[in-house]
Amino acid sequence: MNDNEQIKEIEKQTAILTISSLDNKDLAIDLVRIEPTKSGIKALADIGFHNASEEIKLKILKALLEIVEQDKKWKDDAKAAIQNMMQKKQLVIQKNWKGEFRIVTEDLTNSNFNKIAEELLNILDEKFPTSPLTTTTTPTPTILQNWAIVIGADNSLESAQWEVQESQNTNIGKSLKNKQNKQIIIFKRGGWFRTVITNFKTKDDAKNKLDEIQKQIRGSSYIVDLESWCPQDKRISKNGYEECQN
Repeated sequence: MNDNEQIKEIEKQTAILTISSLDNKDLAIDLVRIEPTKSGIKALADIGFHNASEEIKLKILKALLEIVEQDKKWKDDAKAAIQNMMQKKQLVIQKNWKGEFRIVTEDLTNSNFNKIAEELLNILDEKFPTSPLTTTTTPTPTILQNWAIVIGADNSLESAQWEVQESQNTNIGKSLKNKQNKQIIIFKRGGWFRTVITNFKTKDDAKNKLDEIQKQIRGSSYIVDLESWCPQDKRISKNGYEECQN
């Protein structure tokens, strides 16, 4: 994708998000369904993750299915959007018997929406099987510091590469890359292409940036210890990503 095409994609995504912010989420969904683009599908994922009711989320799922049924080339983008909408946890305010308010973490793993989304992911895989990617193996894996932050999981390398570009365009992404020598690398682990910000020397270093990364890139980002998550001796460098063998 050249610079002009990338600018157009960003403009489309911004337009969809703007329409949604004006309380026209149904219109935003319809526009993407009628004329799907990579940025439009990503915008639907953002709408579904950040501020949509369950009714709107279900409409987004239906639209994504229709988009893939019309043209299966959108399958990987649709799957990435669905995965990004599947929140595992959320912060809620509760009031105890003393009348005191506190913020607690609510587990959403088995929520109704997540179950429906997981079922749709399975349907897409069954109806539209993906051909295996052909890659070129190189002998030496990239040497990295132990701690990292996972910011995305996609079904295709192309979608993960898009995640890398989007992350690098954020303020925190630019700061980490240019000033703090952090690398955004794609790992293939458990069948998914995971976008990961690497080179944090300690867990505390990663914790210090996690909140900012969750606010600017993705709220579901989380910290991993590369030594156990994808050990150096279990990692193979391939064309565009690191493959974890564990």
